[in-house]
Amino acid sequence: VEGPALQEKQTYFNRFLAHRLPDRAATYCLQMCGLLTDEERAVKERHGSSWTTI
Repeated sequence: VEGPALQEKQTYFNRFLAHRLPDRAATYCLQMCGLLTDEERAVKERHGSSWTTI
């Protein structure tokens, strides 16, 4: 699934998790659920988020 519907879903989950979990945990959950794209992972890494070590 691509396009606006997928982006809307990703945005919803990002907001949902961001308000309820620490950033690392939210990112990890998104990755495990397959909702985090490679681009989003790269951005997190560039910003120094150590999401790989939980």
